[in-house]
Amino acid sequence: MRSQRFKDAVFASAAPFAMLSRGVWKLKPGGGIRILVPSLEVACRAYLDGDESVLMSFPRPYRSRGGRTVNLLFCDGQHRMGFDFSLMQELLEDVGFADIRVVPRGESRFFPASVLREMEPDEAWLNQSLIVEASR
Repeated sequence: MRSQRFKDAVFASAAPFAMLSRGVWKLKPGGGIRILVPSLEVACRAYLDGDESVLMSFPRPYRSRGGRTVNLLFCDGQHRMGFDFSLMQELLEDVGFADIRVVPRGESRFFPASVLREMEPDEAWLNQSLIVEASR
């Protein structure tokens, strides 16, 4: 189920984990999912360390460390939750996914590099992201 529609539906939904639960059963055995979200761990570390190079002044022109952290994590409401690997793993396991791993940018067990180049944002965003793959 490789689809921009699925990605948009999961993260625009009021119940993203219900969508993931339905999605796992639509995958063929051995099929996989790739999830890219802002990293709660990176955002918290940048906030606590005062690392302004990581925090974002987009989409809202906040000047404060707190406002720029909110931009990074929630991007003006595009994301409803912050995720670190432990939470993502817990939620994916709870809906039936297995072999859950953090994966680097541009590498996948399920998708060719050409698809990743089209789907992944630029490197600046990826350095602040959690990328996880899991299989059915």
